[in-house]
Amino acid sequence: MTPIEKDQTIERELTPVKEGVIAVDGLPEDIKRVLRCIRDHLFDESFDVNAIIACSGVRPSEIYGDFQYHIGISIREYLEALRMQAAVRLLGYDELKIFLIAYRLGYTSCSSFGRAFRRYTGDSPTAYRGKMSKENVEGK
Repeated sequence: MTPIEKDQTIERELTPVKEGVIAVDGLPEDIKRVLRCIRDHLFDESFDVNAIIACSGVRPSEIYGDFQYHIGISIREYLEALRMQAAVRLLGYDELKIFLIAYRLGYTSCSSFGRAFRRYTGDSPTAYRGKMSKENVEGK
């Protein structure tokens, strides 16, 4: 896979994750603004809860509880879950190095990506990829 093909594959796999972040009718406007910021910056390096609050212009004292109430999980958990959904999609491509996946998902190091991935799946990215490869081979 060429570098251009790798980049196209990554973009193709990240698009559905970003499009899954929608501002549902009936949500308060501040929650919709937060969701739009997440959608627009989900895979930016160092995009975290503080950046979300700055981007959306909402007051921190109000948004934490409101987000959890309306979405069901914290902003941090939501952001990490979306990134991990994208990671699972990308790990299906053996040609994509794990450090590249980590970087494209906004992580500043492979170790922080690995810790987040282990929290989400119970496996390291390498072990998860190995399981996926084994399942694909056995399933054929």
